[in-house]
Amino acid sequence: MGSMRVKEMADLAGTTTRTVRYYHRVGLLPVPPVVAGHRDYGIEHLARLLRIRWLAESGIPLGKIPEILPERPDQPIDAIEADLLATRAQIEARMAVLRDQCERIDRLVARVRSGEVLSPLPVVLEHFYNRIEVLIEDPATLSIVHTDRRIILTLALSGLIPSSLGPLIDGLSDEDHRAVASMLTTFAKLDRNRYPDAYDDEERKRVIEELEETTWAVLERNRSTALRVLQDLPSGGPGHLLWKQVARLSKIGYPEPNQRQVIKLLLRRVRDDPEFGPVLEEKTGKDWDLV
Repeated sequence: MGSMRVKEMADLAGTTTRTVRYYHRVGLLPVPPVVAGHRDYGIEHLARLLRIRWLAESGIPLGKIPEILPERPDQPIDAIEADLLATRAQIEARMAVLRDQCERIDRLVARVRSGEVLSPLPVVLEHFYNRIEVLIEDPATLSIVHTDRRIILTLALSGLIPSSLGPLIDGLSDEDHRAVASMLTTFAKLDRNRYPDAYDDEERKRVIEELEETTWAVLERNRSTALRVLQDLPSGGPGHLLWKQVARLSKIGYPEPNQRQVIKLLLRRVRDDPEFGPVLEEKTGKDWDLV
């Protein structure tokens, strides 16, 4: 019977000597005897190596191959079938992930072709923030818009933005857009570290109350779609996770005490509302501490 060196056998199998030695090390391929100072591979080694490669390229994990190869006559046929079906299920799961990635790439291509900026944010939110930036008259306060956009972007990347937020944003009127731009400008100026002379103490108190009222007015004008967003929030553990994430991002993005006070007052207003309050409590739990 003829014999081969490791390089010749690896070439015939379309692999490398490094792979052959790895199969030796993990027990997949028997180690042949040494003849004249070299390992002497026979046709039986090549046949087993080809079967190993065939199974591996079919998606079978290397750890499962010893249980499937014909050299294991003690392995029940039904067990081999179960291993193969389990491997097929894993491959199908990977294929589903790849199909989803292809669809996402297709959507990104469509956005590029239409002149959109690539972003994980829905297009309607990108348009919203762009519109708000145009409406803000004081460029120095644009940082608050950037902060808000980054918070929403973080939530979007975490999969925590309900799809119903799109219709809410899309349904905002020109009046709402102008109100939001004005609110964000005023909200930015509550930061006494950056704008120490914007308001005296009495003005600051009045501004905080007015911001709460103005924000609530926007919510009132869009009550039905805002309620739908709350209803679409995840419940249970995912809902609590969302709430904690929002709280953490809020504290990082808006650390100034006066800005925190606005958020606290608005949150209290939402909590006390007979429609908003019960839904938000059901979704996020009873930990309302955002400040």
